[in-house]
Amino acid sequence: MIGPMMLSTCLAIVPRPRPARGLVRAVVASAALGLALALALAAPASAQLGPGDLQRAHALTANTAGWVALRGAMRQVVEAAGIGGADPTETADTLAVLLALEDGGGSLNAIVIGAARAAMTAQASGDQDIARLFADQGLALARARAISCLIFGYAPDRFADHLDALGLTVNEVEACPQAYARFRDHWLEIAAPIRAGAEASARQGEVELVPAAGAKASARAVLMAGRTLDDVGAFLATAIKTEKPIAIRALDCDRPDALPAPGEVRICYSLVAAIAAGIERGIIAEK
Repeated sequence: MIGPMMLSTCLAIVPRPRPARGLVRAVVASAALGLALALALAAPASAQLGPGDLQRAHALTANTAGWVALRGAMRQVVEAAGIGGADPTETADTLAVLLALEDGGGSLNAIVIGAARAAMTAQASGDQDIARLFADQGLALARARAISCLIFGYAPDRFADHLDALGLTVNEVEACPQAYARFRDHWLEIAAPIRAGAEASARQGEVELVPAAGAKASARAVLMAGRTLDDVGAFLATAIKTEKPIAIRALDCDRPDALPAPGEVRICYSLVAAIAAGIERGIIAEK
């Protein structure tokens, strides 16, 4: 068994993986961090990146924003269903990964993979503020590696061509399928009350990206191009049991986390910009 079967312990069965530095392919389509510092760093970092690097950074940023929205919504769902246990955030993150893979129909694969890879990439910078930023989004380095293990374990044949992006070692390639099977068997029963049936298949999710200016407008443009919030909104509407779908709103605000609001997940463009800055710093460090 993998301890209490949480994301935080699912890598206990395998050795510590090596850092991955390879190119992320098309599948990758709060503290007192100091958002002002992160935003100030964004432009100089971007200036050191080529077009391919920027494209990669934008994809990873959009996927991480999708993950932030997904885990924020799942926290509300878990608490409403009374299945959060002693640590509702940990439970929500765990079920976000499980149900994204099991019920997402492949639409959230890039989001989950991209968020894990973004955390690994950003933390290559060695900057502790960046590490804290990603940890606050449920993407501490050990957590990101655990998610990668589960992704591969879910469908080894499907993800065999993406081992570099997942950052897995040979030992993990052998161990992760069994780890995922145990993880799934434990958590699917717990997840049963929040899995939607066929009656939800026609529901529509609500996603809004309010206008913004400056660096926040750039963050908004990344989200619009990536469409990951739309993917998460559709998943929440059709795969998760709620009275009505949880809305997702990206706003012109300055908080380094997702804002709590009943029936909504609100993400500040400043958070997206800070995530982008961290990823860009990591890409530069990897060179």
